[in-house]
Amino acid sequence: MDDSVALTYEKHPLLAFSPLTHIQVTALLTVGGEIQELISASVTAPATVDATTLNQAYARLWLWVLGAYEVLRTMSQARDCFTEELAALVTSEKRYLARLRMPLSKQEFAGAREPSGLAGLLSGVDTIAKDVSFTVGDEVFSAQSVIARFASLVTAIKLSDIKARHSDSYR
Repeated sequence: MDDSVALTYEKHPLLAFSPLTHIQVTALLTVGGEIQELISASVTAPATVDATTLNQAYARLWLWVLGAYEVLRTMSQARDCFTEELAALVTSEKRYLARLRMPLSKQEFAGAREPSGLAGLLSGVDTIAKDVSFTVGDEVFSAQSVIARFASLVTAIKLSDIKARHSDSYR
């Protein structure tokens, strides 16, 4: 393999799994940063929030959660393409994100055919930490934390974690 190609794979290991997944993850990391900036910008003073900016953050977060879940689902379904450790981490993160995804996307709780009501709406705004939260059942999801968890997982992937290409999972 050419040195420049090898360096590219070292720097962007998800390319070895799937160029599409690499592009999707790169987009999610960018949008995640934009969401964090919008949430921060929505806090205009202590205990004061600009609702228009917060709504922009919420709309992007809704799409971000759907996209991040789908990336994790794709990777989880192709678990044989990864080391056992990474496959377990991906599946665990997918399950975590699924608990938030369901009320946001399907407006129902995971595993229950009942409406989630307003659980898909923000349940809290922390003007000190500049964060928003969602309460699903007994669990509180912080937007900043959800984005950071995903980013931490995908940016820690190394080329040695990739055992096969996504297309190989269909053989």
